[in-house]
Amino acid sequence: MINVRALARHIQIATHEEYSFEALVSAIHRFPMKERAAKYQSVSKLMSKLSLKNEIAVVEILNAPEIPASIARFSSEVDYARGETFSAVSGIRRTRVTVDSKSVDKLVAVLPKKNILSITRNLAEVVLEMSEKSINIPGVYSTIITELAMNDINIIDPLSCIPEIIFVVDEKDGAKAYQVLERLKKTHLKD
Repeated sequence: MINVRALARHIQIATHEEYSFEALVSAIHRFPMKERAAKYQSVSKLMSKLSLKNEIAVVEILNAPEIPASIARFSSEVDYARGETFSAVSGIRRTRVTVDSKSVDKLVAVLPKKNILSITRNLAEVVLEMSEKSINIPGVYSTIITELAMNDINIIDPLSCIPEIIFVVDEKDGAKAYQVLERLKKTHLKD
């Protein structure tokens, strides 16, 4: 149950009275609440496991011919069995490598110094395991990202390797992101 008038007043205050109260009430009445609720419930049924890991860092690297081999040398020493973190996403001009904070120095040692653009520390990653079916259902990823955005959580790096979706966020937002996704995951249990 939503008190439409209270929600409209809240939005009006939050937007510094940019919109009239009547326009907000009208817009809220037009919003398809039942359809949105059904979409959230279907997404929540696809979510299976959630985990949180802090002390993560992202190293941003300028691409060059020697970069893939350097990253491959580093990745061969990552011990996934001990829970170490490693992921790399390569674009046309840049590559971003996500690792445990304690592994940053080892990664930087194998890279040409001139290619290291930035190192961002004090990050966390929220790992969401999904059903294999989720890859064929439109809107799953956007529903999850929207839920995080609506709760003021900035996603620094979204990584996807279905059935896992990894969200790298600021460490101060890690627990909040976990709670938001946990709440979304439990949506279908309320039926």
